[in-house]
Amino acid sequence: AAQAMPLFNGGSTQNYEWGQTVRDVTVQLQTPGLRGRQIIVKVRRQHVEIKQKGTDIVLLEGDLWQPVLVDETEWMVEDGVLELKLIKDVRRDENARRGPSSEWWSGVIAGEPSLDRAKVVVDEYVRLESLPPDQQAQMLREHELNAAAARDKAEEAHEVRERANADAAAAAAAEAALPEQTRRRLEALRAHFPEIPIEYGKTSD
Repeated sequence: AAQAMPLFNGGSTQNYEWGQTVRDVTVQLQTPGLRGRQIIVKVRRQHVEIKQKGTDIVLLEGDLWQPVLVDETEWMVEDGVLELKLIKDVRRDENARRGPSSEWWSGVIAGEPSLDRAKVVVDEYVRLESLPPDQQAQMLREHELNAAAARDKAEEAHEVRERANADAAAAAAAEAALPEQTRRRLEALRAHFPEIPIEYGKTSD
């Protein structure tokens, strides 16, 4: 049996998985026991309907997240999976103004976001060399900003952990230096109130 290709920059629902590039959206719909001739696929500019032929069973239906080029739609069924490839209408005026970000889908069906951010891989979405120079510059700026934000977040989290570890070590050292009677009182309090984090400290004038 052929293995379905991995999908990036998409997600999954109960009966299908999907992924995208800047040019297209691929949907892998579970159709166990069905052959291609038993399925009806209808795609309009911003609507999809997939049904089992001769029945009222709807496999997938709804308005699409963004408009597509109907004449370039392709689909096939293999090993119980219908793979539908939708070609984004990248020639829309909005795309010309805003660049690749305007063609980013957060789901296949409008109003039903299913994007799994763990599957987001920028290099699998758009190749810089395939874009006009101004859009290449825009993508590079966005990438640099995202990378800088990620570094700042990681550094902040590291600093918080370091401070917490240092505070814990200082508290443990201070408590170890306490008189034995005081340590026993602390242990008794902690045993009596296990849900409350009790630490030793003293006030200063």
